[in-house]
Amino acid sequence: MSMLLAFIAAFALSFVGTIPPGTLNLSVLQLGLENKLKAAWQFSIAAALVEYPYCWIAIHFETLITSTPGIEENFERIGASVMLILGILNLISLRRQHIKKVDAKTFGFGKGLMLGILNPLAIPYWIGITAYL
Repeated sequence: MSMLLAFIAAFALSFVGTIPPGTLNLSVLQLGLENKLKAAWQFSIAAALVEYPYCWIAIHFETLITSTPGIEENFERIGASVMLILGILNLISLRRQHIKKVDAKTFGFGKGLMLGILNPLAIPYWIGITAYL
């Protein structure tokens, strides 16, 4: 019975994690509105496949975080430092970025896979869910 309860909880939490409108969800919505249903399905399947390794990584990092007192005590400082570094890197990359015209035919499985891999929001979500459970 506990296995069934764990499965239902994991399914519900996974569903809740996909609800917020992020880059991936809006890309699938855009493809659907443009009547490119095959590309939308391919994109969503590829992005979903990336969730499995992200979940595995998050579970292992959660174990590391909760078992190491130094990390747990300084978690806010570490998080703020990481966000500051990512913000600075993002500002630097904005200067070098050139606007390129995107070909609509490039959407599909490969694009979904790449955007899924580059979507870093899944790891903190799964770390939080694993710590909660």
